[in-house]
Amino acid sequence: AQLWEKWPQVAGPTLCRFGRPVKFKKKKLYVEADGAVWMHRYAYARPALVERINRLAGYELVTDIHVALRPDGPPEGTQD
Repeated sequence: AQLWEKWPQVAGPTLCRFGRPVKFKKKKLYVEADGAVWMHRYAYARPALVERINRLAGYELVTDIHVALRPDGPPEGTQD
């Protein structure tokens, strides 16, 4: 739950606006991105995000991040 609350701090001010964590299972964080461009940016930032999450947790909480396209597209008012 703390990860969801701290997502802006973990992902940064830009990425957090275009993606959000949706599930955590077996040390894998699942993130939904608002478009293909943002999926790519999240994929590029994956190592840094894993490092920030684990530093915040104080132990190896996450080993990988799976990024998927948000099923219903971007929320209104947020375009790529």
